[in-house]
Amino acid sequence: MSAIAKIKSYIFSNFPLQLGVCFALALALRLLCVFALHNFKTVYGFENEAMALNLLAGKGISFAYIVNEMPSALVGPVYTFFLYLHFLVFGKNYLPVELSQAVIGGMSAVLLALLGKRLANERIGIISALLFAVYPTYIYWTTLALQLTLDIFLIELCLYLTVLAMEKPRLGYHILAGIGIGLSALSKSFYLSFLFLYLAWFWLWKRPQLKSMVFAALVWGFCAGLVILPWTVRNHRVFGEWVPLTTNGGGNLWYGNNDHATGSLFSADGKPMLEFIPEDLRQQLEQAQTEAEKDRLLGRAGREWIKAHPKKIPRAHPLSPPGHVVVRPGDGNQFPASPKNDLPGPADLHHSRHDHLPNQMEKPLRFLPAFSLADRFLQYLCGTGPVPLSARIQFPRVLRLYPGLALGKTGRAAREKNLPRSMIRAAPRA
Repeated sequence: MSAIAKIKSYIFSNFPLQLGVCFALALALRLLCVFALHNFKTVYGFENEAMALNLLAGKGISFAYIVNEMPSALVGPVYTFFLYLHFLVFGKNYLPVELSQAVIGGMSAVLLALLGKRLANERIGIISALLFAVYPTYIYWTTLALQLTLDIFLIELCLYLTVLAMEKPRLGYHILAGIGIGLSALSKSFYLSFLFLYLAWFWLWKRPQLKSMVFAALVWGFCAGLVILPWTVRNHRVFGEWVPLTTNGGGNLWYGNNDHATGSLFSADGKPMLEFIPEDLRQQLEQAQTEAEKDRLLGRAGREWIKAHPKKIPRAHPLSPPGHVVVRPGDGNQFPASPKNDLPGPADLHHSRHDHLPNQMEKPLRFLPAFSLADRFLQYLCGTGPVPLSARIQFPRVLRLYPGLALGKTGRAAREKNLPRSMIRAAPRA
């Protein structure tokens, strides 16, 4: 056997080495993007940044939601504390934040490989990790002060720990799975609902006995509850009422159910939705004593609109804001009156409006049209690009989440089983 053949054989038979390559590739591409965009002084962290700075200033986790700064639970505390720790050590400097997010992106690629190995085999895991490592959207989001990068890692961690608990039904693994579910819920509250999806997956995959299902549900729920409990107790102390996780449900209901609703924070003509708050409701919000009361007022206004316009509900659908812009450094100062949802993805930047960009950002943006083409290609390859609605409904979610599966025997078999032949995209057999 030649030296080249021996090296090739060593690489393809050494799973830890392949994991290292996936981590290094993901990290290198993210670091390249971080230093190419060089946006450390222009990026803004919106409500998480405001809360982190208030925490540093001794004001606790507080925020001026619509009007009047007060204790806040508008978002989960995980990313707020992530920013707080970086600001505490390095000052208000987003370079360390972006570098940490680049490392987390590399760790996510490794986790995805391990998860793919457990769900299918090593080859599928490595393919998944490599596609994740080079996926342009995830690379780009490393440079933004938003929690997507951390959320992806937490969700992958949850999935991996729940898979371990399913395969090795020991108390320790179940406890770790519950802790992971709790941590992800503290990042975004709706991740707590994934607990029921994990249990459904457990039953469909392993067909366990009823007592095993009940045991998993109790341990996962109890441990997740213990992780969430300190935040819930804090909320009860500052709001004087039961707020398990966040206070954004009522606001989101009103944003989606009023005369100008588009499914975003902006009207169809691009005006901030907060400009359309009725005067009587605005006065009530100004008089509210807690953020939880604000949330309750907005939720009631949304429900009243639904009752008054029942025929409009079937036709309601989200509209994307016309055009995308890059957020200006001061935009977040009036959040949520400022364009939170106007952050571009890499696929949008080649037709964005760049007239207000800092000079140091204009040059790096020139390469993004090619970046966008790669993004679209990977979306198509992974089954996340434009496909018929019927195909999206039937296509197994797990295969769209983990694109490497779509390239292997397991993925192809599942696709052929779940989709009409006319909808199956050609995929090479592994």
